[in-house]
Amino acid sequence: MNFKLAIPFLLLLLVSFILTVPHNFLSFGGFTPFYTLIIIYYWFLFFPKTLPVLSIFIIGIFQDVMFGFPLGLNALFLVMYWLIVGYYKRFLFNKPFNVIWIGFVLSLLYVVLLLSFILCQFFSYSLPQLLPLFFGWYFSCLLYPVMHHVFDVIVNKCKINQLNA
Repeated sequence: MNFKLAIPFLLLLLVSFILTVPHNFLSFGGFTPFYTLIIIYYWFLFFPKTLPVLSIFIIGIFQDVMFGFPLGLNALFLVMYWLIVGYYKRFLFNKPFNVIWIGFVLSLLYVVLLLSFILCQFFSYSLPQLLPLFFGWYFSCLLYPVMHHVFDVIVNKCKINQLNA
């Protein structure tokens, strides 16, 4: 297997490990951006062969175990997000950055709203308990351009292109 194709999966694993550490440097005042979804969005949008659905599912199960969530919950949402990005990538590919960013903002908002609905319906969450999700969405939207640039640098340094990824 080509190491370059494993970069997104390894990034997802690394972020998942770091997020399990209490008071990690990836959180902002107790609110954590959706790093996993940022990684999935960028890499699946531009290099779909680097993130097959099985790898997304494995990361989701891994996160469920690491964070103590009901087994399959993160896997379900990560695969759903993967499907959403897959559906919209034909509209977003080769578009200006602003359009790609808006696509991220809207797709992430959709998933956060869906997750909020499920948490309220099945786990009896109330609005104050959902505020971290919306702050996470907000910080993710602000952070996406920076991470997009970092991923572009990785792509250029590793010489990854759409033909082999």
